[in-house]
Amino acid sequence: MWLAVWLAAALVATLTLTVLPTTARAAGLVENSSFDEGTDHWRTNGAAQQLNIESFSGNPAAVLTSTTDRHTVLNDAVNSVRDTGAAGATYRLTARVRGTAGNDGALRLREVSSAGTLEHQTSFDLTSTWQNVALEVTTTRSNASLDINVVTWDQPVGDRLVVDDVVLTTVTDAAPAPDPCSGRVPDGTQFGTSMTTSGISAEDSLDRLDDAFGKLPVVRVFDPDLPFDWSHQRNDLLAGRTMVMSFRPMPQEVLSGQHDAFFRRWFAEAPQDRTIYWSYIHEPEPLIRDGRFTATQYRQAWRRIESIADQACKPNMFATLILTGWTATPASGRDYRTYDAGRDVIDVLAWDPYNGASDKDRDYYSPVSTFMAPAVETSVADGRPWGIAETGSRLVPGDDGRGRAAWLRSVAEYAIANDAQFVTYFQSTRGSDWRLNDPYSRAVWREYVAR
Repeated sequence: MWLAVWLAAALVATLTLTVLPTTARAAGLVENSSFDEGTDHWRTNGAAQQLNIESFSGNPAAVLTSTTDRHTVLNDAVNSVRDTGAAGATYRLTARVRGTAGNDGALRLREVSSAGTLEHQTSFDLTSTWQNVALEVTTTRSNASLDINVVTWDQPVGDRLVVDDVVLTTVTDAAPAPDPCSGRVPDGTQFGTSMTTSGISAEDSLDRLDDAFGKLPVVRVFDPDLPFDWSHQRNDLLAGRTMVMSFRPMPQEVLSGQHDAFFRRWFAEAPQDRTIYWSYIHEPEPLIRDGRFTATQYRQAWRRIESIADQACKPNMFATLILTGWTATPASGRDYRTYDAGRDVIDVLAWDPYNGASDKDRDYYSPVSTFMAPAVETSVADGRPWGIAETGSRLVPGDDGRGRAAWLRSVAEYAIANDAQFVTYFQSTRGSDWRLNDPYSRAVWREYVAR
């Protein structure tokens, strides 16, 4: 089988090139955008990556392979825009891609300036046929250069990424009318807690939380399968409060279509009196690691549910990807983009960083620069709104609560300084006792809930 594929590829490569004039194929700000001049103006990001030109239906295209399993990158050798001028200019980047089915990647435009680098990207899943990928970016930094990348994540040896017609243009047309179905996340940082209904009624659970911390402006809700129906008592109790909610039907079920009717009704009937950050399978990383489903299935299920959500036109609802705080740390070996279904699907990034989540003997409070900053810095660089869906810490030995209270204040101030949308504390005994039951910790969290 492999030999037949290799012979077919070799045959394609030996065909006589019948190339249309460059102006007839692709125009814009990118030099050699259609690879009519071979690999000129293009490079890879490492010696293990190989860039060649092959013919497809008479037109040349870039083919990237690698001698090791790794991220494979097609990169413009010199940034295609040298100076963007004032911030606020809009550019549209498009490309055609195909390759080894099952791999995934991203079309990426990077703003590079003295203030650092800001990445914008849209994701794709490769197939054996051509697909068009597009990304529209409005610059946020003055006098930046624009760097173009087409990336596949963890591409195995022998697999291929094929790219053609990489076109970057300025968008000069009048701005389109705002999309009435696409909302804007509210300004400011809200603080709240998780809400449990395990062994307690929803009403009693919320009353206890409000008594402890004041009326919560944002509440974290979790359902282990499909989300609760809007006819449920919880809906009335949470009226007017921001919700950070997640649910967990398996991707195999979602992709089979068996839940389509439920989600059509669920999104259509969703209330509009509150902001709803909804998430599909929060913390998917261990489930993917353990083989319950693949990252590709997860992203595809996200896309299926979001396509149903779009039909409901609810500008108060935001698709929110919730990952472990550990995933953002370099030591994890993970890349958050593995789980990201794309900017056209995911509106908000959120994280679950804990002080000693898996270290029950921890006798100190980790500073935000250790346990929280990796997730925050990843979000800020990504550019989408972000939040903390869960955080928590046990009382460490010898602390009467004053140490944890100081730690909570540092968490809250760091979130505010970096424009978090929400921070919800995990007020639970699940896995350990995370509850803020001492007067010092409770007073600090009550202060931020009331801000």
